[in-house]
Amino acid sequence: MASMENDRELVEVDLYQQSFEDIRLFKQTLPETTVVSLAREVLRRLAQQTPRRAFDRADIDSFGAALVEGSSAHAYQMVEKHHAKGASVQDIYLGLLSPAAKLLGEKWVSDELTFAEVTIGTGRIYAIMRSLRFTLEPGDLPPSKSAFFASVPDETHTLGVKMAADLFRQKGWHIDVEAGLDHDALLERIIASRQRLVGISAGGQHALPALARLILALRVSVPGVRILVSGNIVDEARDSIRLMQVDAMTSDLKEAIAEMERLWGNLTAVAV
Repeated sequence: MASMENDRELVEVDLYQQSFEDIRLFKQTLPETTVVSLAREVLRRLAQQTPRRAFDRADIDSFGAALVEGSSAHAYQMVEKHHAKGASVQDIYLGLLSPAAKLLGEKWVSDELTFAEVTIGTGRIYAIMRSLRFTLEPGDLPPSKSAFFASVPDETHTLGVKMAADLFRQKGWHIDVEAGLDHDALLERIIASRQRLVGISAGGQHALPALARLILALRVSVPGVRILVSGNIVDEARDSIRLMQVDAMTSDLKEAIAEMERLWGNLTAVAV
């Protein structure tokens, strides 16, 4: 018998379309080399996920083709079709999205797909992930408020994030904090921490590419993560950060405390 999850629509169409449009508009503000690195990041992180044999090769090939074709609806409609037949969110994530990302990457390398097509395809994969109504939310959370604080990869101004961590600890939070790490090392630390609430600090607009890459990697690797962005970058690039669809952003420490409290409340409500 299908679960209650399979009795409902999985993809929130409005959120899917908004997510795809936001990432498209955001990429238009970046140099092509940065857009290439973001596409590669999505493909790499998805391809690294533990595979699940939920779909045969024909299903994956058909879905891969739908990701890059003209209609934006075909890809998510295929997800809905598989879900209606009994595929769980985990099946779709690990058995369909991950292998399809690997397929897009292989076809990009072999010149069977253009850069423009791969950009569309990765954007649709990301939009599907963001729009899943039943995401891989955290199960058991720590008994007390807990978060991971980090400066954006390769950021040189790291004092602010350390001071914020100390302040939150004074208020009873458990805070893991890292500053000065490169992208891969920082992502590995966040994943290993098992934290589902992450605060990222950045000093200014110059950090946008690194921030975008980290956020995309987190969304793919830790789907249920809640992300707050803080620092001067919020004042300098608020519209661009909004297009990344973060959960909160502020350059004010007092407001950051309130936002983190709100996000923690959201997490605990989901985990109940």
